Amino acid sequence: RMPDPIITDEGAVDPEHGEVIFAPNLGWKDVAVVKALEKRLDVPVFLENDCHICMLGIYEQELKSKPKNVVGIFMGTGIGGGLIINGEPFTGANHTAGEVGHMVIDVNGPECGCGNRGCFEALASRRAIFPTIQGAVKKGQDTLLVDMLGKDLDDLRSGDIRKAIRRGDKFVEKVIDQAAEYTGIA
Repeated sequence: RMPDPIITDEGAVDPEHGEVIFAPNLGWKDVAVVKALEKRLDVPVFLENDCHICMLGIYEQELKSKPKNVVGIFMGTGIGGGLIINGEPFTGANHTAGEVGHMVIDVNGPECGCGNRGCFEALASRRAIFPTIQGAVKKGQDTLLVDMLGKDLDDLRSGDIRKAIRRGDKFVEKVIDQAAEYTGIA
């Protein structure tokens, strides 16, 4: 049985065999997604890492194929990347080139969904930022987000983070500054 389709911010895919090799944010490993979707939809399906295909679109449409070498970093639930080298998409021998979210930034950092510790993604993605804020609130941290959403912060969204910072929430600003510092290190 194929898991319910969800778009992931990261993951290793095998386009040739139509499989998601590993998508830690989804808990997917070795999922034959192309075969399952083609059977269900009765149309041809193409599989590619979302960041790789997004970088190709940006390169061709927005950058008009200039410059010849580009690195794209896509930050969201996870952190992924796409590479253009000499004007061509570069995915590497195992199709995971550009997965910048799994660069280790802090060897003593928090555990990442991939199993390593201190990955860029575990420090600066939405998946890192939200639990940092929620954990601090549970320990008594004061933030405007509690007034906006309640103490459990179950409905926390990126827009709420922006609103809190615009309203002068120094704690939320500090959490985002720390994520930005990790982004600069990466």
